[in-house]
This record gives sequence, structure tokens and C-alpha cells, in this order.
Amino acid sequence: MTDWQQFCIELAKAIVPLAASVLSFVLGWWLNGRTDERKEESIRAREEIGRRSERGQKREDRREAFELEVTKELHTALLTYARSEYLVLRSLEKQADENGAIRDARIGSQEDSDALVATQDLSRLEALVLDDDIRASVKRVKEAFGRSAFVRSLAEAAAVRADGVAALEPAQQKVGERIRQLYLGSSTFS
Repeated sequence: MTDWQQFCIELAKAIVPLAASVLSFVLGWWLNGRTDERKEESIRAREEIGRRSERGQKREDRREAFELEVTKELHTALLTYARSEYLVLRSLEKQADENGAIRDARIGSQEDSDALVATQDLSRLEALVLDDDIRASVKRVKEAFGRSAFVRSLAEAAAVRADGVAALEPAQQKVGERIRQLYLGSSTFS
């Protein structure tokens, strides 16, 4: 073997481990960078999931607070409405003649004005209620008492009052039950 060949072999023996070390260093550096990128992507994904969950929880909390407020107002409005309609019926009954006939003197009375305001308030809240069952119950109460505009006898007044009370009780129970559910933290509709 010539000196030149011997020199090349010695040079290769010295360069190969050095090249392998440099290649190992570069490959390790690249793999470490990729691992860090994957960690950062994973952290960002977990943080985004956390933010979405937090936004969802805030949205649910706002919905429950809104529903609780509206349902509590509805509870009061139902009673106010029933009372105002009851007073309208009492006013009409006082105007009955000896045969039990009632002439229409409702328009312009204070009771009629109060009933109109109560009806508007109840309708406003009815439109905001999220629970379909409660909304249907409120509608039944309004339909039952709403017939007071057509009362022409004491018997009709008594029937309207009885129907109104019969519709009011289950509506009040459903509203009260929903308020309790919201206070207990249950967001399921009954």
C-alpha cells in the first residue's frame, strides 16, 4: 500500500467518527426541535379545549341566570294577571241585574286597565320563557281568563273564574318547579 492510500485510510478513520458525531448532533437537534413543536401544539390544543369549555360554561351560566330571572318574574306576573282578571270578574258581577245578566261596562274601568297591563306583562314574559311546557301552561291560563271579555251572566263569570283557577294552579306548579330546578343547578327541562 502506498503512502497516499495509507494517508487516505488514516484520514477516513479520523473523519468518519467526527462526521458521525456532527451528524448525530444535527439529527438530535432536529429531533429535539420537532419534539418541542409537538409539545407546544399539544399545549395549545389543550388550552383551546379549556377556553372552549370555559366559554361554554359561561354561556350556560348566563342562560340559567336569564332563565331564572324570567321564570321568577313570570311567577309573580301569573299571580298579578289572575288577580287582575279576578277583579274584572268581580266588577262585572257587581253590575249584574236581578236575573244575573251582566251588561258590558268593562271598557274604560280601572280594573280593565289593570288587566290589560297585567296581560301585556304576562305576554312579554311568556315570549321569553325557554321551557315549552311552561309557555303552554301560561297560554292556557290566558285563554281561560281571557274569556272574561265575553261574560254576559253570573254563571259565565263563575265558569271563567273556575277555568282560570284550574289552569293557573298547574302553571304555577310548573313555574315553581322550574325555579327550584334552576336554584338546585339542574338545567334539564321537566
